[in-house]
Amino acid sequence: MTTIRKNIAGGILIDVLMSTLLVALIIAPTVSILITVQKTSAQVELNLKALAVAQSYLEELLAMGPEAWTSQPFRPLSDHPDLELATQVNLLPARLYEIHVFIRRGDVSDGKTWELATMATASQ
Repeated sequence: MTTIRKNIAGGILIDVLMSTLLVALIIAPTVSILITVQKTSAQVELNLKALAVAQSYLEELLAMGPEAWTSQPFRPLSDHPDLELATQVNLLPARLYEIHVFIRRGDVSDGKTWELATMATASQ
């Protein structure tokens, strides 16, 4: 009788160990995927924010006219303290301006810079 109980107990132990292994094999990749999704989502959110800020600033520059179209080094943004903004303006022939707006994270931890560019004429 005790041999049968030991066999049953051993079988149950093997079943529990196999179930635990199976659950671990399912949970580990799932957690990894969830972490990757969260990091990707945060990066996409930052990309959208940076490009929206660049677009907004570029529209402001265009509205102000050629007097405001000057190159400027990176500087912090008061309404977005985690971002810095710079502009580069090149005068091309026929009074055509090439305007670049650059956005980067203020901590420059990843070295990533977003750029938005357009061309404008002085008659705008």
